[in-house]
Amino acid sequence: MAGLGDPYVLVHAVRNIHGTIIDFVVDEANPAACAFHRMPQGQFIGGSLLNPMPAAISGALGDLCAEVLEQGVPCHRDGFRAASPHGDRPDRWYDFHAAPVGDRASVIWRDVTGEHLALQALQDSEQRYRLLAENASDVVLMVDSADRYVWASPSLEEALGWKHDDLLNRISAEFVHPDDLPGVLAARTNQNEGVRRHRPFRVRRSDGTYRWVSTITRDLHDAAGQTTGRVISLRDVHEETVARQSLEKSEELFRAVLTSSTTGMILCDLTGRIQVVNEALCTMLLSDEAWLLARRTDELVHPDDRATVIQARALTIATAARAPFRELRLVRADGAIIWARRTASVIRTSAGAPERLVVQLEDVTAEHESREELLFQAHNDRLTGMHNRDWILRVLEQDLEDSRNSGLAVGVLFIDLDNFKLVNDSLGHVAGDEVLAVIADRIASAMLPHDRVGRFGGDEFVVVVPNASEPADVERVAVNITAALSTELSIHGHRIIPTVSMGIALSTDSSTAASLLRDTDSALFRAKKSGRARWQFFDDTMHSQAMERLTIEDEIRISLRKGDFVVYYQPIVALLDRSTVGYEALVRWQHPGRGLLAPAEFLPIAEESRLILGIDRYVLDQVCAVLASDPNGATTISVNVSAVDLAHESWAETFRSALRTHGVDPSRLIVEVTETAVLSLRPSTTGSLDAVRDLGVGLHVDDFGTGFSSISLLRDLPVTGLKLDASFVGGLGDGNRGADALAAGLAGLVAHLGPTGVAEGVETETQARTLLSQGWLHGQGYLFGRPAPWPGQAGRAQ
Repeated sequence: MAGLGDPYVLVHAVRNIHGTIIDFVVDEANPAACAFHRMPQGQFIGGSLLNPMPAAISGALGDLCAEVLEQGVPCHRDGFRAASPHGDRPDRWYDFHAAPVGDRASVIWRDVTGEHLALQALQDSEQRYRLLAENASDVVLMVDSADRYVWASPSLEEALGWKHDDLLNRISAEFVHPDDLPGVLAARTNQNEGVRRHRPFRVRRSDGTYRWVSTITRDLHDAAGQTTGRVISLRDVHEETVARQSLEKSEELFRAVLTSSTTGMILCDLTGRIQVVNEALCTMLLSDEAWLLARRTDELVHPDDRATVIQARALTIATAARAPFRELRLVRADGAIIWARRTASVIRTSAGAPERLVVQLEDVTAEHESREELLFQAHNDRLTGMHNRDWILRVLEQDLEDSRNSGLAVGVLFIDLDNFKLVNDSLGHVAGDEVLAVIADRIASAMLPHDRVGRFGGDEFVVVVPNASEPADVERVAVNITAALSTELSIHGHRIIPTVSMGIALSTDSSTAASLLRDTDSALFRAKKSGRARWQFFDDTMHSQAMERLTIEDEIRISLRKGDFVVYYQPIVALLDRSTVGYEALVRWQHPGRGLLAPAEFLPIAEESRLILGIDRYVLDQVCAVLASDPNGATTISVNVSAVDLAHESWAETFRSALRTHGVDPSRLIVEVTETAVLSLRPSTTGSLDAVRDLGVGLHVDDFGTGFSSISLLRDLPVTGLKLDASFVGGLGDGNRGADALAAGLAGLVAHLGPTGVAEGVETETQARTLLSQGWLHGQGYLFGRPAPWPGQAGRAQ
């Protein structure tokens, strides 16, 4: 027994006189027993077994030994707790085993403190675990090795609606959603020291619906290491899983949209650091994805627009509203500048905090350039690049408003290019456009920095001089313009020295843009009347004349509708016998307030306002009606056609229509056109004259001799007659040798070429005899008869 590790003793009973056992004496003891009591063997043997023992177990040990001796069978007592016999160690626990050996008893005891404490710890742990499981919000389940539920925490019912008895002995897998079951079963095979965390899966509630849960599973083993079951901790993660899945779908959709969108898109952090870009942006900027991902959004933008982008980003982050569209310039990899429409929105966390930005960039370069072009066209003239009429009116109104505050005046120059129509008619409109472009450049070069200039329309330009303190300030601009234009220019091989006429006006406190331009137009009209190539300041007289002109224009329109115009006829006679060979139709205006007015009082205004078209057609209709009233007559009537009417594209057709309407023989009509009107004819107008002449209508050139290309007219037009201007006739017979020579020379020309010759303005017999002697065959004037209504029509001679 000496080699036995546990204490061992052999004892005999000590009885009193009554035979009752009162102690046990140690007969034998092994070293372990002596060491337990810290007594040498010689001292321990022969002594009491019970006295050295801790008081807590000596009584129980005595009872154990007595029971063995009295019953003669082995007995044991386990789990005795006792203090150290020497008081220097914590309490200990022992198992005692006793057996009879003849009349004695052998006793072996073993220190089981470690096993006892471990069991107690396990029991305490299980108790704490059960309390925790029963009171935790998570569901705790236990299943056996066959995966059948054996226990569930009370939170099961609140979480999933099941009661403990509903699950007892049921297979755990039957509660897992069929779509998630393969993943759950596969995860069970992944050992991790007996603990497994499962990705969220769906489990069935008692009402048949499913909830997303996450679980932690721990395997239970017996002493042999065999799995006896599992403890499952189950947590409801339904809301966060659904939210996460929704977010994942949103992000998946976002990425799909981002990658497939034709619009450039950027996902960046709140500082502008780029995190994701799509292919469209790479294409737009000619940059690869890696280069872009190493940049901030600010670095893609033109330097002049970066501050705007930073400000827009801060505004987007700070406000919940979607940022408005904003156009900015981007710099491509090749250095080219493109325009993009930027919009941005914030991606926020579930708590509403800004997290990232989504920026969309749409290439709108073509749209921007088109809009800029439209804007340019809205305020600029395409041919010259100057500002146009609308811009001039707008800026002039602003300058006038400013002048009322400054006390200074605004000067305006209305500029008209002299004889520009001749350039168009002779060299064509392409050449005319080139002339206008050069004129515009020269006018612009004469401007001071604060002056404003624009093309008002056609060959008209307007210069605005703000803050003019005196007329000399504006006159200096006129001098500069005249000097800039004085150099000749070459157009299509032709040399031209352009000149302009200018009307100038200074604003007053009551001026508007419209009134100031009207004043300059009146001054321009005076400048042209005075011989062109000059400027004229506006004065009150011009205003009165302009108002009178406007009044007459309005009255002409009214009288045309009311029929206030009448036709008078002046005879044309043969100088030899004074017989009437025809008449000239002359219009008069039966003014409702001023009485009968001669042509000189209204025809110039009618021509300027183009109201002459209505007057000419009225006269033609009246003449055709007179001729139609005497269909068999041989008398011819001449009608005057103005340059304005002759240039109208429908003139020839209107003339033919009048003949057809009244059934008039064309040969009884003669069209009279002035020499100056014919000089401005276009080729198309000349064709109209040819068409009318082909009908049999005569063509006479009125005021012959006053132009500078009379001979060419006779060569180029189907002329049938010439009328000597009255200015040549007036000096005949008064010793004016120049007048005699000119009239005689023209008579010889007429006789040689063969057209009918008519001398106008014959008032004396001397003039008539002189003309006849020179070779003129026909005459017209007060000597032969004044203009009068057609016989039988009301009216009086004039």
